[in-house]
Amino acid sequence: MPSTTPGCLLPHAWPPSGHALYDELGPGFTLLLSHTAAASWHQSPAMERILALAGRTRIPLAVRVIDTALLPAEARWSADAVLVRPDQHVGWQGNDLDEVVEALQRCAGHPSSARV
Repeated sequence: MPSTTPGCLLPHAWPPSGHALYDELGPGFTLLLSHTAAASWHQSPAMERILALAGRTRIPLAVRVIDTALLPAEARWSADAVLVRPDQHVGWQGNDLDEVVEALQRCAGHPSSARV
């Protein structure tokens, strides 16, 4: 059964762009944001911390906005954001972008005490 539970392989889907959801992933980690999350991420201090951490620690991170309402029901996730590891498995999902900093550190093998 497809799931975005951390540890599961990201469910395959065909977004309206015509490309497979996997084609939207970057070569490193990818933070998939729903339109709901993306509406506020530009002004979010959490997003600034996420991008600063990725830059400072050289963790490859791509951020993609996906219209989850247009995905097939079995491929939709129940959270506003999903962090996908380079192996296309889910590392974290949630609604609070403040949690992404710690999740990204943990998934990349960095100590979580190295705060940005």
